Amino acid sequence: MCMTDCKMMGSVLGIDLGTSSVKILLRYGDGTIVKAKAAYREESPDGWWEAVAAALRTLDLESVTAVGLSSQTGTYIARAENGASMVLGWRDGSGKEELEAIRTGYPREKFLSEIAMPHPPMVSYPIPRLLHLKNRLGTLTAVCQPKDHIVYCLTGCMKTDVYTWRGLADPKTGKYSAYFLREIGVAESALPPLGRPTDLAGRVTGSVARETGLPEGTPVYLGMNDFFASIVGMGIVGDGMFDITGTSEHLGVVSGAITEDTPLVSGPYLDRFVCYGVTGSSGASLDFLRDALGDLPKGESDPAAFLRNDPPIFLPYLRGERAPIFDPDASGVFFGLSSSTTREDMAYAVCEGVAFSLYHIYETMGGEDPSDRVTVSGGAAGLTLLTRIKAELFGKRFVTLQETDTSALGAVLAACVGHGMYPSLASAARDCCTENETYLPTGKCREALLSRYAIYKRLYPALKHEMHAFGAL
Repeated sequence: MCMTDCKMMGSVLGIDLGTSSVKILLRYGDGTIVKAKAAYREESPDGWWEAVAAALRTLDLESVTAVGLSSQTGTYIARAENGASMVLGWRDGSGKEELEAIRTGYPREKFLSEIAMPHPPMVSYPIPRLLHLKNRLGTLTAVCQPKDHIVYCLTGCMKTDVYTWRGLADPKTGKYSAYFLREIGVAESALPPLGRPTDLAGRVTGSVARETGLPEGTPVYLGMNDFFASIVGMGIVGDGMFDITGTSEHLGVVSGAITEDTPLVSGPYLDRFVCYGVTGSSGASLDFLRDALGDLPKGESDPAAFLRNDPPIFLPYLRGERAPIFDPDASGVFFGLSSSTTREDMAYAVCEGVAFSLYHIYETMGGEDPSDRVTVSGGAAGLTLLTRIKAELFGKRFVTLQETDTSALGAVLAACVGHGMYPSLASAARDCCTENETYLPTGKCREALLSRYAIYKRLYPALKHEMHAFGAL
């Protein structure tokens, strides 16, 4: 089918606002996909919108019938009563005191009753972040997150969804926690009104239509945070284990019950629950591999071949680490270098270290997922050696997808359901999410990988003090 025929079928647009760039995915009725991408001039509200508009202008948008959204969360745009304002990004580590006060000041049962989840040890979640912003700026009069801002730019309406504000909003009730807002001294009127991911946010304004090429009046649906959108775009709307690669890497399990006692993140996801951990530096480690080590050696994707050379072990904490050690001051380490170590050995070690960081999360989750399958998405899913290491280490098959930009696809699916094209996200996912390649474990080097992993796991506790001392220099 030619592109002219595709345009006649109509299309749905997904906008995924990432950490460093925006990705646009245009899906036609026959499954044909066209994409665009634009980097941010700066990480600011103006920078985000400029990138969205620039990416949209590269596409023929005449056939678009609906728009869905997905975005990073944990970044806040705040304005105070005294006129002060700031943008606080999710990677900013400030607010540890507020996080500690929140997590120690209330019992787990209070969090479960108010926000339907235990509060994770993350400063970027709304309750500690809002308290930190209030302490810095004074009385807050308006706070929103990046997707909320893009909704406003597209439609002139300020509205958000319950999953973008998870950790303060209860998806069961569709409301913010009035209790915790009172406790931290923030008025609900300062926050965007809440809706469901498939709810209508508004319609494309005339000025936006002229600026971007989107048809005026096109309905815009709220969508959700990029993590949940990615799980939807991977086709996991029932039980299943996932690995979402990217700037951070999310490893977790969707199941029918919440995990109340965990150092990781556990909470509602659609009509199920999700328990997961997030790495801090997997994407940075792979960038380091490409920039400093010249990418992976070509033609070799069998981890057993590299292990014969006794490569070093790599701690992938180039930007600190989130789950499961939650140490922003952790640093990267190559351990076990020798005079015979080659660039290829070090490149392998980086991939292995990323896989080890995920297995560390898996162990912390309990390592008891009964399925033999992990669905993997994102750009790093295409790194054959890395995915083979994961399959061998976990002893599970890793299944990749035809569409790797699953957050943008999840935004499309939310818009499809909101627009009445499918009755549910489950039916949309069944129709639109297609598997690509499956990596099966061979079992021939799992024992060696687990022996190396045992050393990996002992290195951080042994070096933690020195990492912090080095950082203090």
